Amino acid sequence: MYNEVSIYKKSQKRYRRLLVSGIVLVVTVFVMSLCLGNYKTTPTDVLASLIHPGTNPQTHKIVILSRMPRLLASILVGASLSVAGLTYQEIFSNRMASPDLLGVSAGAGVGASISIFYGFSFLLTGFIAFVGGIFAVSLTLFSAKLFGKNDKSSASLILAGIVVGGLMNSLLGLFKYMSNDSQLASITFWLLGGFYHTTYVQLLFATPLILTGIIILFLLRWKIVMLRSGDNDAYIHGINAKLLRRICIIITTTITAVSICISGTIGWIGLAIPNLMRLLVRNDGRKLMPLSIIYGILFTEICDLLARTITKTEIPVGIISGFIGAVMFVIVLQIQAKRSL
Repeated sequence: MYNEVSIYKKSQKRYRRLLVSGIVLVVTVFVMSLCLGNYKTTPTDVLASLIHPGTNPQTHKIVILSRMPRLLASILVGASLSVAGLTYQEIFSNRMASPDLLGVSAGAGVGASISIFYGFSFLLTGFIAFVGGIFAVSLTLFSAKLFGKNDKSSASLILAGIVVGGLMNSLLGLFKYMSNDSQLASITFWLLGGFYHTTYVQLLFATPLILTGIIILFLLRWKIVMLRSGDNDAYIHGINAKLLRRICIIITTTITAVSICISGTIGWIGLAIPNLMRLLVRNDGRKLMPLSIIYGILFTEICDLLARTITKTEIPVGIISGFIGAVMFVIVLQIQAKRSL
């Protein structure tokens, strides 16, 4: 009994340290991101541009109109994709699940490619990408029913997601083939992901949807954890597993599609961050979601900062997240393999 209490206290201390450290790092990187770039500023300049915009119009334009919206977007995208990845992994009992599991990313990519191919505006491109993501998931849910009406496992849904994802990628390749050099460059750049075109108008549209989705999933996290052990255990605790899983799929799909609208395709956040947090807190379902949100934000902020500062020209954030996320995930797998021995 004493050992159990001691272990619990140690886990609580570790959780609080991780939570506080993550928040401090998020704030620190946020301030650094406002100051660093091709045009360097100081925290004092940033504060002055917020309080007295007219004192230095150039600093105000760069900090408030350029860096601030992309930083706010990185916070939204990091939080939403990490929560979506964690939710998928819990409801499907599969640690390899990620936000693009049901074809969301591929469908959004097809929507964006169609918009760019026909020369629509950037804002309209984001909206059509959102529609493409929702359509892909709807097609996945419909296709899953073809595997059998009595199939209550998540295997049919995952398989349908793979099929629909492959179909969307084929359509994406078709539009790339038909595009001219300028269109092809725009499609490729959008698919690599980034926050360089983020505006306050996009944030005004995206913020309520993403925050609402995250809050709902956060409130449902106790029930979501129950799905990890299977539907039977959930039913024993009075949880309608089938209904809860559908609600989670709808919410995670929506916040993922909205995130892709403002950032393009940025991978590994929803896969690497939840698995890293699961490693740090020993798969404690009560602590996974808060930590995934904080460190998902931190990961995205760091990727965006590196994308703007490591070279003279900006690198797409999706490339940076791919490098860091892949290395992080391999390390996590190695540590998990050693623990299981």
